[in-house]
Amino acid sequence: MQGRGESIDDKVSSITKELEPNGATLEQIERIARKKFAHENYMKQKHSYYVQFHFESEPEFINSIRSKFKLDDQIMLQHYRRL
Repeated sequence: MQGRGESIDDKVSSITKELEPNGATLEQIERIARKKFAHENYMKQKHSYYVQFHFESEPEFINSIRSKFKLDDQIMLQHYRRL
């Protein structure tokens, strides 16, 4: 996620609010760090702040949330893993 500390906190809370009411069980939020990109992206950004959300939910919800987060230009990378 790109942005300042307070906007990152806002984004983390908005993602949490998106996950929990839809039946996802949030297990952990891991704020990794701010890291520099190897190359600027299309928006001329040089760094981003990485946050991992560990949660459980139904597969149908994963598909819908993935589509929604693709449209959010503050979310640069998303990865889901089935356990």
